Amino acid sequence: MNRKTVITSALRITKLRRFSEKYHVLTYFLLAAVLNLLIESLARLDPLGGIRYLADRPAQFLLNTLLLFAVFSASLLFRRRLFVLTITALGWLILGIANAVLVSFRAAPLSGIDFAILRSCFPIIKTYLQMWQAVLIIAFIGLLLFLAVRFFLRARKFKVRFGREIPLFTGAMLLCAIAFSLSVRTGAVETSFTDLPGAYRDYGFVTCFSLSVVGRGIEKPEDYSEAAVRALTETLNREGDSIRNSNTSVGFKPNIVAVQLESFMDPERIGGVGWKDSPAPFFAYLKETYPSGFLRVNTVGAGTANTEFEVLTGIDLTLFGAGEYPYQTILGEEDAVSESIASVLKANGYRTHAVHNHSGSFYDRYRVYGALGFDDFVPLEYMNQTEENLLGWAKDEILTDVILDCLNASDSPDFVFAVSVQGHGMYPVDYPLDNFFTDKLPSEWMEEERAQFSYYISQVREMDEFIRALTSALEERANETGEETLLLLYGDHLPCLPYERIAFADGSDSLNSEYVLVPVGESLKNRIASMEDADLEAWQTGVRALDAAGADGGTVFRCHRVYGGTESFGDALRLLAYDMLYGERFAFGGNPPFERDHVIMGIHQIRIDKVIRVQGDGFVDDLLTVYGENFTPFSVVCVNGRAVQTGFISSEELTAEAAAKPGDRITVIQRTEDFVTLGGCEPVSVSNDP
Repeated sequence: MNRKTVITSALRITKLRRFSEKYHVLTYFLLAAVLNLLIESLARLDPLGGIRYLADRPAQFLLNTLLLFAVFSASLLFRRRLFVLTITALGWLILGIANAVLVSFRAAPLSGIDFAILRSCFPIIKTYLQMWQAVLIIAFIGLLLFLAVRFFLRARKFKVRFGREIPLFTGAMLLCAIAFSLSVRTGAVETSFTDLPGAYRDYGFVTCFSLSVVGRGIEKPEDYSEAAVRALTETLNREGDSIRNSNTSVGFKPNIVAVQLESFMDPERIGGVGWKDSPAPFFAYLKETYPSGFLRVNTVGAGTANTEFEVLTGIDLTLFGAGEYPYQTILGEEDAVSESIASVLKANGYRTHAVHNHSGSFYDRYRVYGALGFDDFVPLEYMNQTEENLLGWAKDEILTDVILDCLNASDSPDFVFAVSVQGHGMYPVDYPLDNFFTDKLPSEWMEEERAQFSYYISQVREMDEFIRALTSALEERANETGEETLLLLYGDHLPCLPYERIAFADGSDSLNSEYVLVPVGESLKNRIASMEDADLEAWQTGVRALDAAGADGGTVFRCHRVYGGTESFGDALRLLAYDMLYGERFAFGGNPPFERDHVIMGIHQIRIDKVIRVQGDGFVDDLLTVYGENFTPFSVVCVNGRAVQTGFISSEELTAEAAAKPGDRITVIQRTEDFVTLGGCEPVSVSNDP
């Protein structure tokens, strides 16, 4: 490169810099537009996706650009404006990249709540990322931080003319606010999402992610007052009594078992696939025999806790902020409680159990279940002899024995809510095609997608066998004890598959999960014989299960029975939900709908019988051998409250690398992989015996 070329390049850069400084508002807008194009291309995993989005939805594209422009304009208030602008733009680009990664992994886009559950996600990162990928990400973040520091130290300082910059910033924010308000009023943008992935596609990543960050809780109804709530509850009590008298079976309290199946569906719904055998024969049989239908959820490949919330509480998730997880927001607060199937049945004399063959800290279930009225919770940390699939998820077969333990734990009728995990992604891209299940797949699918689908089918087959084994076990128990059981089976959402290239053979779509109500016992069979198949929203499922079991109670569920299917239902549900979760609880006399108790962890309590000290021999440190009951691989020995290295031998024996003196207090705690202590046992003092 000769001197003339260097001088020419320098002059061009200088002119460009002077132009950007003179017309910085235009420069910021152009930068926002270019960044928006890039983010939307990343979101669609398509290099031209941003341009297509601009062509298809120019109004929404403009709104996203104005949002970025308004954020960029804040840099005008800083002396190191170029540094602030660069960091801000880079931050949005990183969010766009993270969104693209999540979409490729789980189909569901990035939302603000993902950062709230980040801690509990660390133990499962190994399922989604290989070691070299994790190291590369850490190195990339480190490089960015290094460059940011250098840039900050060398960044040019501008004189901030507040008389000019503040009006420009205020004008940019006002323009953005006006554009957003007009978009909402004209219907170009919705603030409540019934289809989370679809909303991100339609309204754009910047708008939707921003809404997911700032939008929290249920908006206060305009007519919210004590008089309005009391009038509503009086109507529910009056009209609900007649409905209760016709639907409720006095003295009949069957057990109720609800199983939420991770990413489960009948794969025969997918068109273009040839089957040599039904991939889920028992589930297909149950659907043909008993009341069933589609279950409408709001996402694909993720959002388990939100489907769970809607089914348990009967509250429509669209009442909350965009992409919000009530488990992580309102129900995580100490004094929060929400009516649910569990609290309603508990008030009717049931013992209520929650079961999950994954970590008890995921979505903070170990805390949230107390807010929903559960008596006890059995997470993976309290299970033994679990078998893992290829991805490291616990197989669902373990749930059969745990559910039976719950049913056998008391003489009262029981409600067991079990959440499975086996069908969880991310599915391997190198799994061999299994010709036992399929003899053809859609030609437009890539090889990696065929492999992932084949793996998914292998998991569905095993989950179907679990359903068969559970149903058989409940039938055997009914014959032995005379206790009847209503079994509710449903999928939380569909798996992560290439839905843009999938045609559903049954006319459904990727937001339609499935459910079936299975009666175990003659009285229940007679009771639900007249129930017809029905397609439901997820938040309608709980009241259908309660009706099938002949159970009544709960202000929210009465609202379903009285106003369900009418134009007044949405407003009535919003009023009750706001009052219960955020308001003054007028519907309950100013008190919580029930007292929030501490959730007991595990069905079989952990106990220490004795502790034996073993002195080291110079090669091995001092050891403790702890004998007791109901230990699991997640048991950790503590000496005087300090956790020590623990080895799991069996459910009755643990070893610990620690020296202990007579009088030291030994306990065993159950700890998650992200170091949350779920519970433990009573301490035992070390005796004088060696």
